[in-house]
Amino acid sequence: MGWINGLNYCCSKTAIKRHSKVKSDYNPFLPEWELYGETLHQKRMYEEFSHIHKWQMLYKEQKGHCGLCQLPITKETGWHDHHIIYKMHGGADTLKNRVLLHPICHKKVHALKLEVVKLAY
Repeated sequence: MGWINGLNYCCSKTAIKRHSKVKSDYNPFLPEWELYGETLHQKRMYEEFSHIHKWQMLYKEQKGHCGLCQLPITKETGWHDHHIIYKMHGGADTLKNRVLLHPICHKKVHALKLEVVKLAY
């Protein structure tokens, strides 16, 4: 244990956070990399508990249903946080521009270039 500015600290309690490698050819401004970029963003959000509140708000707003297929989202099905207007096209990171989708529905949206809109429940 040691002291810094009168505060006691313990190095053994400091968490080690490893950085995830990003593919070298990743370009956030190209449409073919949008899903990869959202996946990176999703992984970072899992690590930061501050985003759980935002996901809870989206979940309540959508009444627990996927924004594409309208089937229930559960822990077993999982979810992805999708930007309605892609960030590379100027979409904001606000809740108004995001919707929760099943992982398979999220892949369909990107593969088939489907458009997702927020429904008024």
